[in-house]
Amino acid sequence: EAHLVQRSCLSFDSQSGGPSTDQYQRLSDPAYFACGNILRPVETSWVCSKEGIQAAQFVQKSLSDALPAITESVPIRFHDPVRFVWPQHLIFPHQQVHKLYLKVSMRRPIRGILRLVVNGQEIWAKTINVMPEQIIKIAPKGLALIRPSEIEVFCDELSSIMSISRNFYSLMVIYEFLRFNFDGFIKSQKHTIFLDSRFTFYLDIVLVRFYVYTSI
Repeated sequence: EAHLVQRSCLSFDSQSGGPSTDQYQRLSDPAYFACGNILRPVETSWVCSKEGIQAAQFVQKSLSDALPAITESVPIRFHDPVRFVWPQHLIFPHQQVHKLYLKVSMRRPIRGILRLVVNGQEIWAKTINVMPEQIIKIAPKGLALIRPSEIEVFCDELSSIMSISRNFYSLMVIYEFLRFNFDGFIKSQKHTIFLDSRFTFYLDIVLVRFYVYTSI
């Protein structure tokens, strides 16, 4: 959908596969605005519709000279495993036409801590557990009031031990659920007692081995 942008003189973001924009959805030429799947892949229809309405509001503001001029913009830098951040740059001072937010996507399945760092200081952080192409919204309070010179997005992946511990907890929950349901099943069908006891015995062995592995 962004093929025409690639062939034009407009700035193109190879990471998102769409044009580079500011928070007002303006392209490098402020006469053009963009929204929806042209900005980034795999977006839902209701989000595209909402962005279309928002873009129309920005066009109206632009025609009445109510949007700040594109003079100085602050690019948003990011680091692996972040795939892209939208918008790609911000204009300051920010006009309170809408709430300022960022959208982030990852290159691979990630469980970690997503952080927004402005002028070397962390102003926002959130624990995430996401799949590729899943959009994460960053809406930090106070960013619109700051005059940043540097904006960066980091994602610190959780260590394998922490991931294993969380998986162990999830396995325990599933285990208790299965035992509870199998016990109820046995009461109604006594001929399955041997099958159930063998099943729970093997599950006990798995849990013990998992506990020993995570305790090393």
